[in-house]
Order: sequence, then C-alpha cells, then structure tokens
Amino acid sequence: MILKERTVPLTIRKLEALLRRLPKEHNQRLRIEDDLAKFKAGFHGEKSLDYHLSFFNKERYIIIQDLRLLDNEKRFFQIDTIILSPSFILIIEVKNLVGILYFDQSFNQLIRMNEGKEEAFMNPIIQVERQKRQLRSWLEQNKFMNYPIIPWVVLSNSKSIIKASSNVIQIANTVIHSDSLYRKLEELEKKLHINIFTSKEIRKLAKLLIKQNQLLDQNILEKYNISKNELLTGVICDNCKLYSSSELRVLGIARNASTFQKMLIYIRYMIFIY
Repeated sequence: MILKERTVPLTIRKLEALLRRLPKEHNQRLRIEDDLAKFKAGFHGEKSLDYHLSFFNKERYIIIQDLRLLDNEKRFFQIDTIILSPSFILIIEVKNLVGILYFDQSFNQLIRMNEGKEEAFMNPIIQVERQKRQLRSWLEQNKFMNYPIIPWVVLSNSKSIIKASSNVIQIANTVIHSDSLYRKLEELEKKLHINIFTSKEIRKLAKLLIKQNQLLDQNILEKYNISKNELLTGVICDNCKLYSSSELRVLGIARNASTFQKMLIYIRYMIFIY
C-alpha cells in the first residue's frame, strides 16, 4: 500500500519556471538547463521503480515515497523510497545511470564509463548507509527500537553494467537492478521472517514519517546568483512563447492564436498588472 506517492519535485517546477523567464543569452542558462536535465533523469528513474513496487503485497508492505526528515542533530536527510514491513524497513536510493558503473572501494567513489568518457560520482552505497544511520537515529528518537534497516541502491536502467574493485559480494547484496527488486525482496523475507512490529504499529510509524516530512523549498534565484531584475517580465503568449508588457503587443504577438487563446492572454495580463 502506497501511503505517500511520488510527485514532481518542487525544484524541477521552479527550474522550469525560471528558464521560462531567463533570457536565452544569460550566463547561467546552460548550467540551469544541465541541472534540470539531471533532476528530471533522477525523477524519471524513481518513477520507473513504481512499476516494480506495484507487485508488492499491499497488505504486508507500506510504501512511502520521496521523504525528507530531520535527524536528532538537526540535519536533513532524504530517502527516495521507504518500505515498511512488520519485520524490517527497506530504504531505497534510486540511480538512473547508463553505461559501465565501476564501484571503486579504494577511493569510495562510483566511476561511470559511457561512450568513451569517464565521470566520477559520490558512492551511492556510502550515501544510503548514511541515510540508514540517520533513519536509525530518527527511529530511536521516536521510540521505535531494534527495527532492522536494509539499505539498497537500485539501478533503474537495466542496461547499466555493474563492476567492482573489491567486496563484490557486499556490493551485490546492496546494489541491484530494478528488475530484480521483487526477487531480492523474497530472499530478504526468508532471512528476516520474524515480525517485530504489528501492522497497527507500522501504520502508526508510517503516519508519523509522513507528518514529519519537510518539503525542500530552495531559493532558486539565490542558488544561481540571479537578480529579479534579470528576469523577463510581462505576459507569455501560449501560441508563440514570447513575452509582452503591453496588452496591445500581447495581442499582436499572438495574432496567429485562436480567439480563445487571445482571451486567455488578455485575462492573464489583467491579473499580472493588478
């Protein structure tokens, strides 16, 4: 049962809105477009996981997506997906990466090799282990003791190839393809089959997690050091995607638009100026 579903992150909506108002020649535009593409790829990877989650037993598992909590040291941590069962908690960090993914345990980094290029990323195993520690702290603070927490890194792209420098068994137990999610869950249930909490208790926990969820709401202009004065103002024409600060110019720009579209533009303009 999914108690909290994944929605388009506020950051993506803010970046899209910012790009609509940012001049095409602005020196931060390429950086913002690149960041937006990465956020969208990540969100697409998380959404693709939902198909595999749909096979989970709705009576036994409670699924909470896109959760951001504060630990007892007042540090935020975000988890893509939490799955609660009477026997354990499963936390999932989703990565949407294509290519050869090499887990370098000596330097604790993930190296992606794709189309002749190498790119280094933070090791997602370290990331999900840190989430585990912070969640453990949060659970103890809220009187949920001795609850086994299993951290997984799930690769949403089935074409990605996993390699490792060492600790291959450990990595194989933590890093999986999304196609293997249900099978790995069945294996986990055989190992951790003793119920620690009742269904009523895990529903109580799920409601508390959702209640304490805190939405990430960044100041996008501050992040990219952009002044409000640098943004395009006025009303946008849905037909030609151009702006105007004048009612007559709006209707002129939208001369190829339908009468209904022109009416919408005019209404938006009136709302904008008042």
